[in-house]
Amino acid sequence: MIHVWLVRQQGAFRVWTAQQQRWTTVDGWQALSTFVSHSAIGNRSHDKEVCLYIPTQMALTLSNDLSDSQLKQLGISGQQYLFEDLALTPVEQLRVRHISHGAKQYFYALGANDIEQWQQGAQLAGFNVTALLPDFTLLPSPDAKLGGEAVLYQDFQTLLMRYSAAHGVAMAYLSLLPKLLVNIEEIVVLTAEHSLNEPPVAAETNNNDYSDADADADTDRDRDRDADTDTDTDTDTDSEVGNERSHDVQGNDSNSNRNSIAINALHDLQNICDDNGIVLTPSTLTLMPLSTPNKHGLNFVETKRSRLASPYLTLAASVLLLAGVMQIAADGLQWYQYQQAVSTTKAAIDAQFSSWFADERINPRVNVVAQVQPRLLSGQVAQQTQINTLNKVAPIIKQSNLVAQSLRWSDSDIAMVLAATRREDLDSMQRTLSEQGIVANLGAINPTADGGVMGELTIPLTGSDTATPVNANNKVS
Repeated sequence: MIHVWLVRQQGAFRVWTAQQQRWTTVDGWQALSTFVSHSAIGNRSHDKEVCLYIPTQMALTLSNDLSDSQLKQLGISGQQYLFEDLALTPVEQLRVRHISHGAKQYFYALGANDIEQWQQGAQLAGFNVTALLPDFTLLPSPDAKLGGEAVLYQDFQTLLMRYSAAHGVAMAYLSLLPKLLVNIEEIVVLTAEHSLNEPPVAAETNNNDYSDADADADTDRDRDRDADTDTDTDTDTDSEVGNERSHDVQGNDSNSNRNSIAINALHDLQNICDDNGIVLTPSTLTLMPLSTPNKHGLNFVETKRSRLASPYLTLAASVLLLAGVMQIAADGLQWYQYQQAVSTTKAAIDAQFSSWFADERINPRVNVVAQVQPRLLSGQVAQQTQINTLNKVAPIIKQSNLVAQSLRWSDSDIAMVLAATRREDLDSMQRTLSEQGIVANLGAINPTADGGVMGELTIPLTGSDTATPVNANNKVS
């Protein structure tokens, strides 16, 4: 990156040369292009990127004590309207940058038209301005730990002062300095001697004069060359010697004037500091360009980010992504509810199986229906004999006007307790069962409180001894 310092709006450029660690003056963008092409700074692939340092006095400046939340609420347009009373251009055309230091917010504004003019001027010479900052950022920041320190730079074209990393000013006259020395105890002074590699202005002017004189002499030589070659040679030699002497004398005068101005300015600065009780500390530091100007908070060049997709496509992709996330969340919720239902059903099946078959455990690897169905069918087959017998006995009990108080059966017999008004009714029913081919044994007969009798009737069956008790308290019909 090429670092270019525009000291005055309509003045020449100063370009940084890393080899010499100095700022060298060039006259405009075209001269800069020529200088870059013939110097070491033009041998890199990114030598067309320029960081332009503009005069600080061209930027509108103000400070306030806004908090971060208030600054966020203010927004870009609110920051622009902070300069409503200072700007001559419409505030909507201002480009505002801010940087904080301690509890203070410092705002700097430039007109968008001015920025575009600088960028277009650079593009005409093949350069691209990628960073644009006020030139007070070239000064080193004062030591914040010491407090009350400022850094000042002065040459024959500018006067800059920096109070902190976020605050700096430019002055047109040294006499304005006392108004800016509030709470300042020490000033560190940087001079052009250690920063600039300036050619004398008078020497440049005399160079032009010399070129004109040289052209005139060449014209004279061409006119009189055929007449007197020796005379032309002597005349040309005298003209060159005279011009060289004039160049040296006037160049020395310009350097002497600048040195005299610098000495007088330093003397005036010393007097101002003495009057205000401020320590003046000379420094040999050089005005160094920023290492990463593109990332500086006061860079007025807006970084253009290339869009890979249109806003509508981005919105559609966002909606699609949101729908996908919601669908995944819904599927996850359904899966969770299904797992909960599976766990609840499994627990209920285990409890029911244990209640039916207390001595057995369900096998989780085998289907539940396959485990339960055979057991239910075998019980149904075993009870079919008792059911057939009861179907034969029930009509006879109903015809005898008897009431079954209880019923119990097992694989070996069916036992029931019958209530009758007389004993003869029980005997009559037993004979009827015998006539039907059903063996029935009448057990103990006991009288009841209402004058009736109750007798136990047992009907033997063939089969196993496994008992399945059943209580029947209703009348058999």
